[in-house]
Amino acid sequence: MISVIITTCKREMSILKRAIDTVYAQTLHDIEIIVVNDYPEYDAQIRELLKKYRGVIYISHDKRQGACKSRNDGIMASTGDFVAFLDDDDEWENNKLEMQLKNIRKEESDFIYCGGIMLNDVNGKASEMSFIHDCIDGNYIKELLKGNFMGGCSFPLIKRSVLIALDGFDISMPSSQDYELWIRIAESYKIAYINEPLVIYHVGNEAITSNPERRIEGFCRLYKKHRDIYVEYPRESLIFYKTVIWTAIHTGRTDLIPYIRGIIQLRFPYHFLMSIYEIEERLKRRIRNLINGVWGE
Repeated sequence: MISVIITTCKREMSILKRAIDTVYAQTLHDIEIIVVNDYPEYDAQIRELLKKYRGVIYISHDKRQGACKSRNDGIMASTGDFVAFLDDDDEWENNKLEMQLKNIRKEESDFIYCGGIMLNDVNGKASEMSFIHDCIDGNYIKELLKGNFMGGCSFPLIKRSVLIALDGFDISMPSSQDYELWIRIAESYKIAYINEPLVIYHVGNEAITSNPERRIEGFCRLYKKHRDIYVEYPRESLIFYKTVIWTAIHTGRTDLIPYIRGIIQLRFPYHFLMSIYEIEERLKRRIRNLINGVWGE
């Protein structure tokens, strides 16, 4: 059986209903659904909505605790051999779970992820999530250090025993909690991939990626927690560092760069290459601002 954990917080009932319906529409039927609510003010509305469904396990927090605490609570309440997470604003293709279960057994793997389509809820545009890809050489740790190429929580199917062994998500992380967990899984467990867009990933103005301070802090904590691995792979660390610096420069948070430098320290010649990259990105930012009629950071 697969336990599907839907975490929700201050979401419109119509959107939460869409998420639940996408699970009920799965071609695989040996499923239990667990809804974890992290916004107590919506408890009554969610309970009313769930009256339309049979057998949904419902957990409601009495105070806000965060999405990853909600996911961890869902894991502990689950009884399936496998766990799939679904963010409350995302959707799945009808055969998502069936394909993943078939392939995770065939590959004898512990974690299987898939491709997806990004749907912008603001302008309605859809695009393939091309950054999600297979790891050609099989060194998932090395590839993950460059960036999260496996997608967010709505993408994988994971053995419950793996999640229990690793104590689930690290709730002390301000962001990148999924990314951090994927790194821990890749260290010790077998991973597989389905090259099919099985997730419809919705994005809007409220995404955490619009909060650069939290995103950068998440990256820095990720580096500190897995420093030994990053030191082992300096080339990949350089790519990761570029992502963090790019985020700071192009969101106008260059004030955070000294903090980033203090956390992510690269040895020569990678430190030198990073300095060149930083200068280039600062110039690009200034040129863009000049074109837009604003000079400065």
